[in-house]
Amino acid sequence: MAEVTGVTSNVLKRVVRIVVGPASATAFTIDVDGRQYLVTAKHVIATLKKADEKVQICGSGGKCIDTEVSILRCEDPIDIAVLVPRALQTVTFPLPATSDGMVLGQDVYFVGFPYADQALTTTVQTESIGFVRKAVWSAQERKDNFNRMYFDGRNNSGFSGSPIVYLEQGKPGFDFKVAAVVSGYRSDIDQVMKMVPIKPEEITDEDRALNLIISFADGSYRKLTPTDQVIRRNTGIIIAYSIDHAVDLIRKGNIKGPELK
Repeated sequence: MAEVTGVTSNVLKRVVRIVVGPASATAFTIDVDGRQYLVTAKHVIATLKKADEKVQICGSGGKCIDTEVSILRCEDPIDIAVLVPRALQTVTFPLPATSDGMVLGQDVYFVGFPYADQALTTTVQTESIGFVRKAVWSAQERKDNFNRMYFDGRNNSGFSGSPIVYLEQGKPGFDFKVAAVVSGYRSDIDQVMKMVPIKPEEITDEDRALNLIISFADGSYRKLTPTDQVIRRNTGIIIAYSIDHAVDLIRKGNIKGPELK
């Protein structure tokens, strides 16, 4: 298979930025049984309590428009919601919603709007195009009620709801498929340390083994000493849920999206 030179328009032009209250995130369209639906992460619309609500959808040129949608939510722990608009929101270029043919260890891509930033990535037609990032499918956790996927890559605030897309291994062409919906990233808690002056004769073998000693050019030393403060760190592990959950939710629901033209 030829080397991929970029993510194609059937992905890029289906991804939009959405605004819910003070929060900005990502959503994308899929087509199921001849109708279009918006998919995002469920936590993005957590403040919306009614079955029918309005969200701001930011499309061409970055303009955000209040859009009425009906909301379908997957059951916990699946972090997926489907927004059913009254009219088509994006292009309808083919983008199969499936993970068939995807294998562990392969490259994938995700597209979204980190930190509500979209002005930096517009085409000459002033279409709003999300940031494209790359990852590797690292692991999968399948249980009776959910299919959770893990990817090795850097995810930031605002990418929630982004599509994970891939090319089937060994298949010629550039026919991207969407396999999963970005939920967030695996975090870790690190203790904040402070530097305390220490004399060379006070340094112990344990201090050296734990790499707690910092030496300076003037010959002085500092020991890293724990404080009662912590910081949350991005481990670089992306958490996502299978797109199959969105498709199942759509087919079980009684709300139909707009028909494809």
